[in-house]
Amino acid sequence: MGHRRFLNHDHKYRKDRYSFNGKIEDRGLPIKVSGGDIVQQLEGVHVQLSKENNGLHHNLDVMHIEKNVCNNIVFTILNEKGKSKDHIKARRDLQSMGIKHDLWPREDGKYPSAIFTMMNPQKELFLRIIKNVVFPDGYSSNISRCVNLRQRKLSGLKSHDYHILMEHLLPIALRNALPAIVSSVLANLSAFFHRLCSKSIDPQQLPLPQDHVVYNLCRMEMIFRPCFFTVMVHLIVHLVEEVRLGGPVHYRWMYPIETVPMSSQAVCAYLDNVESRINRSMRVDDRPRELMLDERTTMFPEVEKDVRAASFYTLTPTEKFQAHCHVLVNCLAVEKFIEVITKRKLQSRTRSQSYIDSVVHREFSDWFKRQVNLGIINPFTYSNGVMLFVSQADKTFYNPLEREEGLKTQNGGVYVTSDTRSYASKRDNNVAVGSVSYYEKLVDIIELNYSGQFTVVLFRCIWASTTSGRGIKQDSLGAHSG
Repeated sequence: MGHRRFLNHDHKYRKDRYSFNGKIEDRGLPIKVSGGDIVQQLEGVHVQLSKENNGLHHNLDVMHIEKNVCNNIVFTILNEKGKSKDHIKARRDLQSMGIKHDLWPREDGKYPSAIFTMMNPQKELFLRIIKNVVFPDGYSSNISRCVNLRQRKLSGLKSHDYHILMEHLLPIALRNALPAIVSSVLANLSAFFHRLCSKSIDPQQLPLPQDHVVYNLCRMEMIFRPCFFTVMVHLIVHLVEEVRLGGPVHYRWMYPIETVPMSSQAVCAYLDNVESRINRSMRVDDRPRELMLDERTTMFPEVEKDVRAASFYTLTPTEKFQAHCHVLVNCLAVEKFIEVITKRKLQSRTRSQSYIDSVVHREFSDWFKRQVNLGIINPFTYSNGVMLFVSQADKTFYNPLEREEGLKTQNGGVYVTSDTRSYASKRDNNVAVGSVSYYEKLVDIIELNYSGQFTVVLFRCIWASTTSGRGIKQDSLGAHSG
């Protein structure tokens, strides 16, 4: 409570008695006390102080603040007995304060349901979404194990589970489970924590999230009971200032400290050759196997690791042509020849970049192969890979969708930022140059085998339309769907 004092002096909420604590808020911002002021206040007290000029007095732990705030929210909306912040004592507090008469308890001890309280159908919808969500492998723990649909309860969550729940799942799970006035406030709080925990933050933009979170906390005061606002909820209003003084939160929160016990760190320091969770290789290890400074391996490094048996079969002519063209146009050793065919021959006839790109994609592989066969291009002059690029290719097939069936995690989502020229369609003459985002679902992992000399791994994906309003839709809570 009391977050209205952080608003501007002319804000309408300051004079709203009924929606808040029944009083007009005329107080200003709390006075910031410096280290020198504290020293003066403690004059005559036998105490030794250090870091008098340190502006970061507390270094608040965002991990525990986020955990406790999410705990308050989840168990209050689920109306969990013994954990909810909406109970008979909270209603009697409203009665003693003389506010919100429609929520006062009756003589028999019962009280009307609050706007944020879920009924059984809403609880089942909320918990089923959390139980069925599938995250990328290694992104979070198996949160579905904490959901009990029969008893409509959520239990056993760890600190990082609350982090995932607060920043990613709440806006989605609450979308159809609570009224819009409640779900929008909680979604805004979720967006605040998500932005606060970013790896990079512009200090010049910090006043904007501070204003937003103060306004959002005031809206929460209009919805939730006074006992909901524990000290952890109040500390949210100070987190932006902590970021301004101490930098990004991931340098200061407790996750690195609590993840690895100190006893394990001490043992592993002496037993380097003993495998533990600290030094074992990652389950999804996509690091390059070795660094070879030639043009082919620089463009197509070997980073894959087989996870199951593969099937072998020959590509169709269309598949082989498309895959081979992609390898050619993305190889540094061949780039100089693409410049020759485009600049000297095509650009003299047309200025349409889309037409030039289509001709290169359609004709360059055959032209390049003829040049090698005629001896015009010596494949050994540039790279051992150039000659091999015109060889035949087979397909090693992995099915990620089939492998993910029945698993609690998924690795089929792909995000690509393209720095090349792109077009909306074949008829589009307006080329888009720069960073273009693409989202897709991985269907096949294809390993092109060039005569047994080297391999190139390609992804076959189902592409998502990124057109706003048609492919990607945004609801009132800011959640995107496609």
